Amino acid sequence: MKKAIPLLFALCLIISGCGDPQTQLEQAVTIISKDVPQKLDAVTTMVKVEAGKMEIIYTYEINGVTDDEMKSSEVDLKKNVTAQLRKNKRVLGFYIKNKIPMTYIYNNTAGELLVTFSIKPWEL
Repeated sequence: MKKAIPLLFALCLIISGCGDPQTQLEQAVTIISKDVPQKLDAVTTMVKVEAGKMEIIYTYEINGVTDDEMKSSEVDLKKNVTAQLRKNKRVLGFYIKNKIPMTYIYNNTAGELLVTFSIKPWEL
């Protein structure tokens, strides 16, 4: 996931100031989606990025990890993602200012849901 984070927030900074927050979010997702699917590590591939209504949704495919392993590590996964985001808090201004949550969906290779969670701007 480390590879994707700088790109996502850099793109948001580049387009900031161009229209209302929902439009900016949709523009960022359009740009980010050009690099999807993107293999992030040995087991994780980002397969989709979507703009919901004032929400960004990241969907990942996990390979080589059992459903039970993913479900048992859900709390740690959210903590790790939040920690990575906090390292980039300066560039998170767009999300924080506009109160845009980030939703993470992790599916297995069959497309079945393993874990999902949202990180709200006030959690950062």
